[in-house]
Amino acid sequence: MWLNEKGREFTNVAFLLGVGSEFDSRAAAADDLDGDGRQDLLVMEYRSDRLGHVEYTLHVLRNEIANPGQRIGVRLEEVSAGRSPVGATVFMRTSTRTLTKHIVNGDSFSTQHAPVAHFGLGHAEAVESLEVAWPDGSQASIKSPRMGRYYSSQDLQREGHRNPTR
Repeated sequence: MWLNEKGREFTNVAFLLGVGSEFDSRAAAADDLDGDGRQDLLVMEYRSDRLGHVEYTLHVLRNEIANPGQRIGVRLEEVSAGRSPVGATVFMRTSTRTLTKHIVNGDSFSTQHAPVAHFGLGHAEAVESLEVAWPDGSQASIKSPRMGRYYSSQDLQREGHRNPTR
């Protein structure tokens, strides 16, 4: 767990926050499990004995930071047969920057992440747009989305527009 020191450097704060462990962990994934805008952490502990018996313990580390700042996100799902969110790219634009998240799986050992793009925005006041470029070439966007929530694939279709490029 790294603390961003105002863009100058990062400081390891894992043990200070109670998320640094000395056990053998084989999988870790971050997600906002309770929808409160704070990323929680799932860690799988691996134990084996001399006889080869294996035991796994799931640790759910709930993020309880008092003021996580502004956030916005997209929870993608398959909206029609064969249209997987894997391979989609999500763009979040403000007046000063564009942040990009790629929806992938298989990027972690023994872990598959949910098809979610979470953007922590600190003290940002507004988001100009959320855009999704789907693997099939189509796009969907929402102009001036409300911060503090997650948009679904259906929200993007309903509130935004879809521009097939094929």
